[in-house]
Amino acid sequence: MTMQPGDHIRARVVDVRDNGIYLEHEGKRALLNVTELSWNEAQPTSPHDFAAKGDALEVLVTAVDDEVFSASLKRLDPGADPWTQASLVVGARHEATVRALPEWGVLVDLDIGLVAVLEGADDRPAPGTRVSVALTVIDRDSRKLRARRVGD
Repeated sequence: MTMQPGDHIRARVVDVRDNGIYLEHEGKRALLNVTELSWNEAQPTSPHDFAAKGDALEVLVTAVDDEVFSASLKRLDPGADPWTQASLVVGARHEATVRALPEWGVLVDLDIGLVAVLEGADDRPAPGTRVSVALTVIDRDSRKLRARRVGD
């Protein structure tokens, strides 16, 4: 039986690195990228937390080529996608933790498992600081959120 997109397979882990998990199945290889391990954007995960060399891992095949295939672990459970579960409404309030302070803004990890850019953050709270925010922009197509700080 030939592997097809949409198939659930058990692939053998041949290597685990910081960028993902390298798999092999029926002579084809894949990189299970770190972004395909978990839906939770606010809690970055390490590939080493998911598998070790020699393990068998059930994954969803997303594409197949002559020698390689693409796979996803998180898409095995599409109902866990926070974009479909979360109450994403402009004005909705959420608790968040400041993740990073790139020169272009402030990134916060929302408690619902998503990441947002904090608008108008003149004070630039330190990473790790807990803040209350309200969503200001919800772009479902590009999966991007913007929020503003509210009375905390």
